[in-house]
Amino acid sequence: MDTMQDANNLNDYFIQKKFELLIEMKNKKFAGEIASLHSMVNKLNEEISELKKNLSNAPRPRAEAPASSAQSNFRAAEQQKSEPIKPRFGDYEPKDVAIEKFFYFGNKTK
Repeated sequence: MDTMQDANNLNDYFIQKKFELLIEMKNKKFAGEIASLHSMVNKLNEEISELKKNLSNAPRPRAEAPASSAQSNFRAAEQQKSEPIKPRFGDYEPKDVAIEKFFYFGNKTK
């Protein structure tokens, strides 16, 4: 009987050691992954601070640049577009209202 109990105790000891080794291996793996993530976060923080520094040192565009003739023409066209369309009464010409818009001269079976 003693040998059976010694064998069971030995098996329990080996199983316990096996679990300890597996847990230790997983802990080392997680520690390595956490260290890797920590270095990535530090690298990203450095890049962000570098970008902020570059933005603060970058020359700012002037608020008012002299307008060219194309820009002034574009602004004038925009102002004309923004004015409300006013209906016109009277003084119609034939080019204002095309007769084709009122009458359909095509095939009626379509």
